[in-house]
Amino acid sequence: MLSVRILCSLGLLVLFCGEALSQSSDFERMVAAIDGNSLPLVNIEVDAQSLDSKGPYAPAVFTVAERVEGRDSIVSRPISGLIKVRGATSTVYAKKSFTIKFVDEAGNKLDVNLLGLREDNVWILDAMTIDRARMRNRVLFDLWNEYSRTPYETKFGGRNGTVGQMVEVFLNGEYHGLYCLSDKINRQLLGLKKVKVDEETSDVTVRGVLYKGEQWSTATMSMTGYKNARTDTAYWNGWQLDYPDDYPSRQAWQPLMDFITFINSDEDVFAAGYLDWYYRDNLVDYWLLLETFNILDMPYKNSFVSTVDVTSGDHHYQITPWDMDASMGQNYNGARLNTVCDIHRLDNDYMPFLSLIRYNIDDFYAHLAARWKQLSRSTFASEHVLALMRAYAARLDDSGAWGRERVRWNKRPVALATTAAGELDYIEAWYSNNFEHVQRYMLHDVNRDWTVDVGDVNLLLEAILAGNNDDALDVNDDGAVDVGDVNNVLAGILNIK
Repeated sequence: MLSVRILCSLGLLVLFCGEALSQSSDFERMVAAIDGNSLPLVNIEVDAQSLDSKGPYAPAVFTVAERVEGRDSIVSRPISGLIKVRGATSTVYAKKSFTIKFVDEAGNKLDVNLLGLREDNVWILDAMTIDRARMRNRVLFDLWNEYSRTPYETKFGGRNGTVGQMVEVFLNGEYHGLYCLSDKINRQLLGLKKVKVDEETSDVTVRGVLYKGEQWSTATMSMTGYKNARTDTAYWNGWQLDYPDDYPSRQAWQPLMDFITFINSDEDVFAAGYLDWYYRDNLVDYWLLLETFNILDMPYKNSFVSTVDVTSGDHHYQITPWDMDASMGQNYNGARLNTVCDIHRLDNDYMPFLSLIRYNIDDFYAHLAARWKQLSRSTFASEHVLALMRAYAARLDDSGAWGRERVRWNKRPVALATTAAGELDYIEAWYSNNFEHVQRYMLHDVNRDWTVDVGDVNLLLEAILAGNNDDALDVNDDGAVDVGDVNNVLAGILNIK
């Protein structure tokens, strides 16, 4: 039996004071062997049949064991809560993802700081079932958090994505597999205004709204329209009302209808007003995320759109990514797609990119290229991306978690490499090719016509003769516009690396 230690001074935990769980053999044995290489361990005591399919929340008790840096002791804590299967796709596979809600003895919401990540009552255990690398979603969120923030201040430093840690999960003491424990995209994280309820009349005023793309539809795929549908439910045209989920109504859905209506206004109206509805930097960052890592299940399914307060007169919407397993050379079912991204995928089919790029509204292509130039030297640089992935792989291999995951789930449904590091060989080759592919358009296409050809060479020659040292024309990034840039573009045309 593990003792419960309250380490308030470390700021790690909010504890439910109850009886410690009795551990069955797998969990107990792993806890006894925990060391500096171990991942945190999560045991869930629950009626296992309640997790066979997607259904209502089931009562559960959770125990988390971890090695605390600088201490010999293990932190172990039982917390009451609720659990259910998360996601429609998850129900297809034996290894399922879960949503957790923590509650106190009276069943009231209980905010808990898990593993020092954040204090909240709702958490995600991501099974990463179709991901051969068991890290794509986590790595891409780490990178997204590194370069893209909310365009306004929040209590979480403008974070616009999840944070998480790899853990090993046990169901009723029996080993279940490798998971990523993460917080959730929600109202608190994004700083959205709470619903206002009149104390006398009980009238509700919706302020902040958060919508999640759940199913493919015209409204979630291309945003080129929507069908008339009921508005008194939590689902509308493929979207889920993530907040305010307690008040599904016309009032809650109308902002999204207005947003889609504006997106499909005529070119002049859209061009004149799009900066009143979108945050340009957020759009640029999102476009580059999808193309740089070839994320196929977006937009806007597996993404959130939100606005802080629809009553304020400011209806700017921002986009937040969600599930990014179908990325980096992998399809939605785990199959490898050893092809580079379709650079025109978004502007061929998806609003607002179709209008922004087709008509070059607000010189949007130039904003993409300028942002790429920054990020290609830092967050998107191959050595940076691969160093992050190698660090995760080393953690999974050194802890033994990868080997246990492989024994438990290999070929169910995807084949797992012998080591986590071994899987990165494929991703490294894929990313190098895709990086060069995107680079070719973002830097070599200096005349911004979506082709790299003699027109770009001619523009550079004219700039050299005119003494034009515009940074946007400095293709090889050496501080000057000269014959070196011409040679660089010629190499791109000939596809010489």
